Amino acid sequence: SEPGTKSPLRTLDFFFENTSHLEHPTLLDMGSACNSNIRFFGLKGFKIYVEDFLSDYLNSVEDPPSEPGFLQNYSLSSFDGILCWDIFEAMKPEDARILIQRLFVLLKGGGYIIALFDAREKPHTKYVMRHKIIDQEMVIHEPVQEIPFTSCHYKNREIMQLFCQFEVVKSYYHKNRLREYLFQKLSSTIS
Repeated sequence: SEPGTKSPLRTLDFFFENTSHLEHPTLLDMGSACNSNIRFFGLKGFKIYVEDFLSDYLNSVEDPPSEPGFLQNYSLSSFDGILCWDIFEAMKPEDARILIQRLFVLLKGGGYIIALFDAREKPHTKYVMRHKIIDQEMVIHEPVQEIPFTSCHYKNREIMQLFCQFEVVKSYYHKNRLREYLFQKLSSTIS
């Protein structure tokens, strides 16, 4: 497998700026477990929950439930932030929609989602990645497990449709062809 690659993570600064006033902020990291991320957010006062979502999802693909019950072990309005990383491209589009609906109700009003999408349109092998935050502006993407199928490519308008219940606060297109988004659930929105 290829070594880890570095890329900017530009949404974290804004995320921290806008959550620093919270007394006991909570975060769900949906990537492969990474001790440095737990420490990084812990030092900023976050209670962090980790779900190795993509590995679990891909390992259950052989026999998927007819109506996936994603993240049922959390109560509504549990989180101030959710790190989705690049999970959606490895999911079936209908499952991605179900998951985003679930994330919407798990987020508190005013909460944020950070998500990454690959801008390359040609089919290519993807890996389950560990996203290791180095500092507030940089992350290393390390391959953990090869995914035996090609990813689902989303155009920008399709990403907007997926996240239509959220406001797009920031979006970036990086030189390494990663698109980075920060979505917000507006406080006035009812779960």
